[in-house]
Amino acid sequence: MSIIGFFGICPKSKYEELEHRIKTGESAQAEELIKEICGEAEASVAELENGKCAGEVFSALFAYLQTAYGVNVRREMEGVGAKWIAVTGDFDAVVFREREQILALEGAIDLEGLSQFVSDFFQSDYGNTGQIAWQVLLSNLKSMGANDALVFRMV
Repeated sequence: MSIIGFFGICPKSKYEELEHRIKTGESAQAEELIKEICGEAEASVAELENGKCAGEVFSALFAYLQTAYGVNVRREMEGVGAKWIAVTGDFDAVVFREREQILALEGAIDLEGLSQFVSDFFQSDYGNTGQIAWQVLLSNLKSMGANDALVFRMV
């Protein structure tokens, strides 16, 4: 069974406001902001690359980036993740406000190593889906504007 995963865009300032609301204990306002961010992200889905591979492959890709390159894509959700999941019911969510660290890896990623990592992660042959997920992530990061945040949701 595959899990649906998709990318969307929201204003970076709105995500920063969400972080502030959570840090200051403004729970009701944080919940409303999460709903607004999700709505904006969903409204932008058609503008981005989506649907090329199962959502769970991105979990393996994110783990690979952490393991092989020390890039923690989940750091943006620290302090926000639990509230986000409680409000949305998502299996996972990752927000990218900065893209340079990941884009800098574009020519350096060991694509065969990525494919092997994904297959090992799921203990099943996933072929080149890890590479497809990597290309989708890169494409979506490149499409971000300077004031955007890229949101990945697994629902």
